[in-house]
This record gives sequence, C-alpha cells and structure tokens, in this order.
Amino acid sequence: MITTICNGTLIGAYQGTPEGTPSGNILVIHAMGVHGLSIAPLAAWLLTYTRLDEAQRMLIIRIVVWGLFGLVFVLSLQMLQQRPLFVPGFLLGSLLATSVVTIGGGFIAVGWYVYRSLKVHYIK
Repeated sequence: MITTICNGTLIGAYQGTPEGTPSGNILVIHAMGVHGLSIAPLAAWLLTYTRLDEAQRMLIIRIVVWGLFGLVFVLSLQMLQQRPLFVPGFLLGSLLATSVVTIGGGFIAVGWYVYRSLKVHYIK
C-alpha cells in the first residue's frame, strides 16, 4: 500500500514493456540477487544429510555459489547494456547458459549424494 501511495505503482502489476526501463530491467536482477541467492544455503543444508567430509561439501557449495555469482553478473551486465531479458546476445547468452548449467550441475551433485546417503541408511 505504501508503494502504491508513494510511487503510484502496485507490486505485481504491469510496470511497463517487457524490455524494461530505459536504464535496463532491474526486476530480474533484484529477484536473483536478493531472493534467488537463498538456494545456496539450501544446497548446504541438504549436504548435511550426506556422508561427505567438509572439504567435499565445500567444493560443491563453491560450484553452486560461483554459478550464482555468474548468473547475477550476467544479468547485471545485461541490465547495464539495456538489453531485453530474452535477447542477451551471443556472449551474454553463453555466460548465462554456463552459469545455469553450473548451478544445475551443483544441484545434481547435491541430489546424487543425498540420494546415495539415504539409500545406504533408509532404503534396503
């Protein structure tokens, strides 16, 4: 309500063209930079249910965090270049795909190790 009164906007309502504002689309970078980073502690928490030692867990967490860093970096560059969200260009698109694959690979590793630990303890 305060946002509506002060700015004349409504959260979740249509706020312009899909390309974003003249200075770039900050909605996506805000979502990933503030809310999306909560998946790193999720991966760390899931890894506590595995039989991996601390060094192995830290390696997997580093992979997920570097992927998140790359994703936020690419989205920031895209915003600063005033590019639409789904038209990143070749270089930014390649970096974006690499970041997403890195995050996905990290979570596949997390899932695999959690599954193996559960299989050893609970599934017989």
